[in-house]
Amino acid sequence: KFPQYFPYKARFFYPFTTRLALSKAKLVATTSGQIKEELIEFGRIKPEKIAVLYPSLNESLFKPLKKGSLKLPKNYLLTISTLEPRKNLIAGIKAFEKLLKERSLPADFQYLIVGKQGWYYQDLLQQVKTLGLAEQVRFLGYVPDEELETIFKHAQAFLYLSNYE
Repeated sequence: KFPQYFPYKARFFYPFTTRLALSKAKLVATTSGQIKEELIEFGRIKPEKIAVLYPSLNESLFKPLKKGSLKLPKNYLLTISTLEPRKNLIAGIKAFEKLLKERSLPADFQYLIVGKQGWYYQDLLQQVKTLGLAEQVRFLGYVPDEELETIFKHAQAFLYLSNYE
């Protein structure tokens, strides 16, 4: 739907492979009624072939914390996302910088971004350097679920600004 967020090869192959997968699937699960409607139109499949399963909280978030190997700052904002343009992480970093400049956040506040590198992630890393936030913005890469629980529980806020999923 938004080809500008994908490399050329993906723009070419994704529509073909998605339609093929939709035609062969017995059932398709999605987390959104909007995406269900888009799949019906895009794949020309029957609505009853698509189930909408709305997201819920993971039970593990309510279990006692386990000690992880990560050294977490006292105060931090958290994002969990693949590093790629459609995830809109640059907007989050700019907003974080603005909050620091306006002193709306303590000077020791950090922005932790958990997730693997996707395509076109270099602009994101460059933006952090350009804004002088190399000490405040930390890219943690992939983090196992056991440690992710702890990171979630200690975050002051969670930010998710994806342009499209």
